[in-house]
Amino acid sequence: MRGGFEWNIASNVKLNSVFFVYDGHRDWLNSETYTYNPGTNLVDRDRFFIHHDQKFYGNNSRLTWDFRHIWNG
Repeated sequence: MRGGFEWNIASNVKLNSVFFVYDGHRDWLNSETYTYNPGTNLVDRDRFFIHHDQKFYGNNSRLTWDFRHIWNG
């Protein structure tokens, strides 16, 4: 989810801000390695499992000042 605003504080000053939320849930199972076992004449597998539960909040803000208004009259 993302949202934000832009505010012209004055004719030469502007504030931009974006807020965001990331919510991720993942379960991942993968065979990472395969090794031949000559004793059993089979292939041994090493399993790898990841459980991911993440919530991330953030903000990007920018304050812009156009200084040309001061020197150009």
